[in-house]
Amino acid sequence: VSRPVAAAQRPAVAPAPVPAAAADKRPRQESPTVDLPGGASQEDGGSSTTSIIYLRIDLSKPLGVGFDDACVAEKIAPGGQGAALGIPKGAAVRFLGGRPLPPNTMELVKRIQKAKQKGFQELVLGLVLPTFEAVFEGRPFGFAVERDDTAEVFAVSFARGAAEKKGVAVGCALISISGENVESLSKADVQTCLKETPLPARMVFRAPTPAGESVPPDSGPLVPESGDEADAQGPGAKRARTQEPARSTQDGLALLQRLSNFRIDLSKPLGVFFDKECRADKIGPGSQAAELGIPPGAQVVRVGGRPLSKQLTERLVKRIGKAKQRGMTSLTLGLAMPRVTASCASRPFPFSTVLDVGRGVFIIKETDGSAADQIKAGMVLTSIGGIEVVGLTEADLSKVLQGTELPVEFGLQSLPCGNQADLAEPELSGSEG
Repeated sequence: VSRPVAAAQRPAVAPAPVPAAAADKRPRQESPTVDLPGGASQEDGGSSTTSIIYLRIDLSKPLGVGFDDACVAEKIAPGGQGAALGIPKGAAVRFLGGRPLPPNTMELVKRIQKAKQKGFQELVLGLVLPTFEAVFEGRPFGFAVERDDTAEVFAVSFARGAAEKKGVAVGCALISISGENVESLSKADVQTCLKETPLPARMVFRAPTPAGESVPPDSGPLVPESGDEADAQGPGAKRARTQEPARSTQDGLALLQRLSNFRIDLSKPLGVFFDKECRADKIGPGSQAAELGIPPGAQVVRVGGRPLSKQLTERLVKRIGKAKQRGMTSLTLGLAMPRVTASCASRPFPFSTVLDVGRGVFIIKETDGSAADQIKAGMVLTSIGGIEVVGLTEADLSKVLQGTELPVEFGLQSLPCGNQADLAEPELSGSEG
């Protein structure tokens, strides 16, 4: 038995990219700290993250990572394999040996032990990287970003001053600015957002990608789940792809980041009551918005093909007014679909799901009505307890739902609707409004 690892301060996670983890809200319980194969240890805790990468670990060497009981890295031993691979604190193991791994360190222990018993020399480890929020009270922010087309993110190219003090480092990915996801924006749009976002500015970053070589998730041997010997394979054996069940995917969740573009008729009332931040509070029955399918909670982030960086309703009104003054009869609004966090304290949960194989996401199939104000049929289940629903079969999801601790928070989001393609040319020019 190893000595307990002191819990490291976990990075704050903004609610926009990831719902808050229920594990952080439940009372802490005492749990034993155990030795993990590879030199890791575990203690109670939880984490919330947004991106997954795959690394190959050598089972003949200590990993040198201290985990809490939810497979979240709390301590990285200097000079260890984990440090050499660049595994950051707060990273959560969610994939191991060809299978999704539930947030349970004992299952991690059993799988690594089973892999060693079968003579495996290495395994592929899937890590969900942590995110953190930095709040800037003034300018300059002290960092710059460049588009990394390979990773499809805006990576920090230098950091100093205020940014460095807040933990922003070279290689961090900028995820959102004041609640607006920037991953699908152009560099010019991001620069506009950084220039115009009101203070204090809340920005969400993701930890840098580890230095270790990223590998395909199915490039290593398959390790059976604990108690499951049927699918065991020897070192280097190939998986039977034709029999692999369908799974939810990272690409599926990425689809939710797309904006829904609606072309509105400027000669008619839109029929939407917005809050101060351009979120649709109410949709008038029979209105133009209702006919277009704009849902309550959707937020206008683009007008006429250009970002509404401050996302203030008064700016939206000004842009629509200028469009009318120029004689335009229609205008395209780009809306981010609403995200919802619903908490459940008991089973059975008030919904059922089905895997949409084409999209790679789990869709809410039915609800029992008790949570109808939050959970609606057709929404996507994005996270359970702050952990993304990625790489799961329907059987995997059933196990996760049965085993997750209560109370638990579910993250959900409406599917994009309307036209999801970017406009070929902006309808409005310059920095309107």
